[in-house]
This record gives sequence, C-alpha cells and structure tokens, in this order.
Amino acid sequence: VREIAAGDHHSLLLSSAGKVYSFGRTDSGQLGLPNNSLPDSIKLATPIPSLSSFNVTQISAGSAFSFAVTDEEKDNLFGWGFNECGQLTGEEDVVEEPRRFALNGRKVYMVAGGGQHTVLLLRRKGE
Repeated sequence: VREIAAGDHHSLLLSSAGKVYSFGRTDSGQLGLPNNSLPDSIKLATPIPSLSSFNVTQISAGSAFSFAVTDEEKDNLFGWGFNECGQLTGEEDVVEEPRRFALNGRKVYMVAGGGQHTVLLLRRKGE
C-alpha cells in the first residue's frame, strides 16, 4: 500500500501498482462502486472498476467524497461521492462512480478534500 485516505465513514487505499481500493459506508457514492444493490457498508477493500485502466498517483478523501489523481498530462483528476455543496462540481447531489474533472488542459499536482470543500493545486500544461 502506497497511500491511505480516510473520510468520515469510508477509506481508500492506493496500491504500489497505482490501483485504488475502497471500503466503508456506501450511502453517498463515496466508494466509487457501481450501485448494483450495494449493502449499507463494504468491509473489505474493493477495487474501483472504472479506475482500473489508469495509473493513479494520489488519492484523497473528504467527509463523504473521494478523489484520484492519475499520471496523465492534463485533466488528470477523478472525483466521486457526496456533492450537495458542489465539491465535485456539476449538478448532481451524488456522483456514484468516478467522474473526470474538466480542468481546461491543466494538470493536478495535489488535491485535498475537507468537510464540504475541495482544494486543488494546478499547473497549466507547459508551466
């Protein structure tokens, strides 16, 4: 395990191979798993299928939402989970599976999720 991130009731693991696993409560999409009648919580670290083709370099968790940063050169941030305060952008209150952020060609170097907010450290391509 290369990195661990914890929210209020969920956790993420980043493997040395760049794969993301999640476990904990499932009520707000914070695990990034397809909602095929999920139980109330998942107790074992479970791979997030929609991120399996990416090399993830960083993870972060807010209270009930999550992030993954990939090694791509631009638009390299995915987010999912509770979004009622707009911390994942978009109109949905819950984003159940990882969704790529539109960053206008910028690259994320660092992401942090708080209670109901998100902080990004960005760089434009070529900077």
